[in-house]
Amino acid sequence: MAQKKVVNQQLVVKENPRSTEEAIRKRAYEIFCVRNGGPGSEIDDWLKAENEIKEMRATTG
Repeated sequence: MAQKKVVNQQLVVKENPRSTEEAIRKRAYEIFCVRNGGPGSEIDDWLKAENEIKEMRATTG
């Protein structure tokens, strides 16, 4: 679970690196499944998933 604290009246959320990595791993696998394991690479899937997760957390954080 993320730890929260207030610094200079801003809420700072410290994400657990393992939970972030797990979220990226799961999303990369979903992307792989959507393309039915077809052309593409696991690196592309990982980078796309990483961007999606970071964007999602930036907008909801």
